[in-house]
Amino acid sequence: MESTHLPAFKGKGDLKAVMKDQDDLIAHIEAQIQRLRHLLLLQQQFMALVTEITNFIIKYTEVVKEIEKSGVTVEEKIKRYTDVISRIQECEAQLATAMDKGSRIADEGTVSDRNSITEQLQSLKQQLQGLRRAVESKRAEHELTLAEHKKFAAELDAAFAWLHDKETVIKSRPLLETSSMSVDLEIRRHEVNSKSIQSIMRSIFLCSMCFKILSLHFRSWQEKSIASFNRLLELRKLLNTTMGYLQHLLRS
Repeated sequence: MESTHLPAFKGKGDLKAVMKDQDDLIAHIEAQIQRLRHLLLLQQQFMALVTEITNFIIKYTEVVKEIEKSGVTVEEKIKRYTDVISRIQECEAQLATAMDKGSRIADEGTVSDRNSITEQLQSLKQQLQGLRRAVESKRAEHELTLAEHKKFAAELDAAFAWLHDKETVIKSRPLLETSSMSVDLEIRRHEVNSKSIQSIMRSIFLCSMCFKILSLHFRSWQEKSIASFNRLLELRKLLNTTMGYLQHLLRS
């Protein structure tokens, strides 16, 4: 049987040196194990973030489509888009964390690993930026629509207010003096009212058409507009009758 040769130590110094080398080797191996464990944890965290960001982009791309399809008011759509932008900002913070972790992982990997991580992160960044641009564009579009809505609503309210103020006066039979000047002044007043009614009718019609195109609370405004339009037609007919009466007085 072949004998096993053990190293011969000339003294305690040699033994201590070997033991120190072994301790250094063990410490190095333990440090490597710790480093690999940390790197593995970093990779797991990185992949979890990538997965979460990818799922977020998929989910909120569909959310944007659902907001557009929904029958909610423009104000509600703007509110929902603002909430989505807030969520995107949170996701952008996650992406920044993922990029930091990815950079640290790439420093430990090969050139191929670095390229793969860079491409993955760049793709996520572009998708997230695209989603944000789409949401901001939709919100801006609806904000413009809302501004138009408020403009048309103000015009219609002004028309309704004019009708409310003038209806009673127009319907009343004018009290005239016997002079032709009094009749002439009343004719001029009726001419002004007639032009105002024509202008108000045109305004109501145009605003109603805009509400229909913009699909903004169209039914409620349509009902109100139709009722006011009919009242204006009645007033115009009444003005024409009164005008005939005044002109007859002027010729008498």
